[in-house]
Amino acid sequence: MEAASTRIPAACCGAVGLKATNGRIQYGALSKGAPSGITMEGVITRSVRDTAYFYAEAEKYYRNPKLEPIGLVTSPVTRRLEVAVIDESIGQRRPDAVTQRELERTVALLESLGHSVRRIAAPVPDQFLHDFIDTWALGAMLVHRFGALAFRGMDRTQVTDLTRYLSKTMTVGKVLSMPKVARRMAGYRQLMEDTFTEHGIDIILSPTMAHPAIKLGEMGMDLPGKEVFERMQEWAIFTPVANASGGPALTLPMGHSEVDNLPVGMLFWARYGQDRLLLELGYELEAAAPWRKIAA
Repeated sequence: MEAASTRIPAACCGAVGLKATNGRIQYGALSKGAPSGITMEGVITRSVRDTAYFYAEAEKYYRNPKLEPIGLVTSPVTRRLEVAVIDESIGQRRPDAVTQRELERTVALLESLGHSVRRIAAPVPDQFLHDFIDTWALGAMLVHRFGALAFRGMDRTQVTDLTRYLSKTMTVGKVLSMPKVARRMAGYRQLMEDTFTEHGIDIILSPTMAHPAIKLGEMGMDLPGKEVFERMQEWAIFTPVANASGGPALTLPMGHSEVDNLPVGMLFWARYGQDRLLLELGYELEAAAPWRKIAA
């Protein structure tokens, strides 16, 4: 499920990862069957250029007629942008000191390039987190209980304990309430669009994750599902909010932790359909502050 299945590994690896606007291009069978369209597939690349070329080629196979095409993006943004910064997610959750420091450095870079930056509060209410989790859990339940019907040869006994845990949280009452959840999720998308309009902003900036990459095994699928899920909630505190809009979100390796030599990703969100603008901004930022190469 998409709580940032492209952006999280990209941020951990010092790479570029774009979650395109929902429905931008067609992917595999998993995405097509996902509830509420929150599951997406994408690519992790070393540069903005590589990501741009992927989407340009993907549009040759399918282009959503309801969206303005991205085309091939090869140059940086020319106009100066209005950027809003979020450093506190829903539930008053904040990034660690290293991530906050790298966020401030990114803000300073944007300002040095002539972009206007201001602070805003998280654009969705705390209820969003509960609704997002229920939507995620519904997908887990469908895979756990009925996946064998959709995926030939699937052995439901081999699903992870995390999937089983989320599936079990979907009580009959929650299943029956999902139409209301779906309506609220649609409302969050409009709320995000209203945030861009009311604040007069082009881009929202936040950390990608609450802290740099976790240690190997810290969220291993051999651990109890409840434990993994709780750790995920403390780490992935910004990416689900970006999903609320259905719009594009791009993680760039803008920062670095000197303590443990790990990259720190920054997340840039744009309006629904404005994938091209994100890539253009990415080109500018990569040229102004080239990513640090992580030694093996």
